[in-house]
Amino acid sequence: MINIKSEGILLVLSSPSGAGKTTIAKALCRNDTNTNLSISCTTRAIRPGEIDGKDYHFIDHDSFLNMVAQNKFLEYAIIYDCLYGTPRDKITELVCSGNDVVFDIDWQGAASLKKQLPNNVVSIFILPPSLEILKKRLESRSSDNVTEIDKRFKEAIHEISHYVDYDFIVINDNLNEAIEEVHNILKSERLRRKRRIGVSSFIETM
Repeated sequence: MINIKSEGILLVLSSPSGAGKTTIAKALCRNDTNTNLSISCTTRAIRPGEIDGKDYHFIDHDSFLNMVAQNKFLEYAIIYDCLYGTPRDKITELVCSGNDVVFDIDWQGAASLKKQLPNNVVSIFILPPSLEILKKRLESRSSDNVTEIDKRFKEAIHEISHYVDYDFIVINDNLNEAIEEVHNILKSERLRRKRRIGVSSFIETM
């Protein structure tokens, strides 16, 4: 197979809580060796089963603010009273080397990322098949209490309104099909001429 030098893609997956963006993001990175999952920093408490440095970088509030002051985040946002941010250096290194990075972030982070690196961002909004099913998915989470579930469900209505800001929409009715649709979008975007920065060199050597 002929390899042509390309710029990396920042593949943004957003959805209301419970619609499946995290599951899809992790599956994509398992199935595609050229993808890397962006690991955000967060001030929220670690949940059962999560691993520091694998799921998130869990840091305290003051450490997060110090990183903001030092411009160490590509984007950051407040979500459910906690801070989340994407470390800048690692992402820049991956993109420049032609690797794709998958982001599991909300609409605020997506907007900030697009503003900084508009030519690299491809954004996908993941929708649930219905609000009723979304509510059931939230209720099935053992880690969240009733108050948290109600809060997340109300916020979901607001988050869904931002679907118009995204390049693609995927409805997560069947998880395997949703993963495949997201992967197909990524593979298609890799073939865009503007990303294949090595085409001129390739043509000269034909």
